[in-house]
Amino acid sequence: MFPPLRPLLLIISLATVLLAMAACSSTSAATEWTFGDSLAIRTKETRFVPEVRYSIGDKHYLIKPSQDDRAILAAHLEVFNRQANVVYLSINKNTLRLADQNFFEYQPLDPFKDSQEVDKATPRENTLIPFIWADGSELAPAINMPAKCGQNNENCQLVGWVFFEVPKSIKPTQIVWEAADTIYMYFTAG
Repeated sequence: MFPPLRPLLLIISLATVLLAMAACSSTSAATEWTFGDSLAIRTKETRFVPEVRYSIGDKHYLIKPSQDDRAILAAHLEVFNRQANVVYLSINKNTLRLADQNFFEYQPLDPFKDSQEVDKATPRENTLIPFIWADGSELAPAINMPAKCGQNNENCQLVGWVFFEVPKSIKPTQIVWEAADTIYMYFTAG
């Protein structure tokens, strides 16, 4: 009497199983807001990814681990200027680090220097952008972040991704930010 409902129920069941599998395949950890003298910062989420793909103009780039037993840990950060008139930020390999459960530290990957150009786009390209990176280069100039949003078309916040090459078995415990302030973001147990 209700044959058209069976395919619909099957599709809904399959979609639910696939979503559950996707949720289990990536680890997500976050931090609470942490405050420095000038900045407020948090890690909104982290996830293990096999690679990062992005494009600039007509060129396509790939960031991948250097070894088979490693993965890319992508951390989605949110940074606010909470009280300084202007904060000058240079964000590079020396201003961020990730610590794991064994107190090993990992420097971030430079999304421009630690990538390789590839021939074509893929469906997952540009899913982990924008980057939080400001090493003073042409692609990533230093950032002047005012206290008031909208001032001269500038933002008082940054939201974007940083990447770390880590062992697949890592359990991140904290990210240390050392640009304008030194801020320790501890991951909540979960």
